[in-house]
Amino acid sequence: MKTITVRLHTNKAFRYFENLLELYEGWGNIHSKDDIYLQLSSPNYSLKTPVKRSWLKDYGHQMGLLVSDLS
Repeated sequence: MKTITVRLHTNKAFRYFENLLELYEGWGNIHSKDDIYLQLSSPNYSLKTPVKRSWLKDYGHQMGLLVSDLS
């Protein structure tokens, strides 16, 4: 499983991406080979979870990720 680590400078940005995961059902399955393991960290919060590849392609650009990085 591919892992992507994103370090955010503010807690507000962390909550924004966490809300995107909930709102657009981006949560993945730890046993799926197609999902990507995402590690988000901010000054006060951290999240380690599998996310759907399709969700990351749709919203990854907001984290500064390139779509080609997800191939």
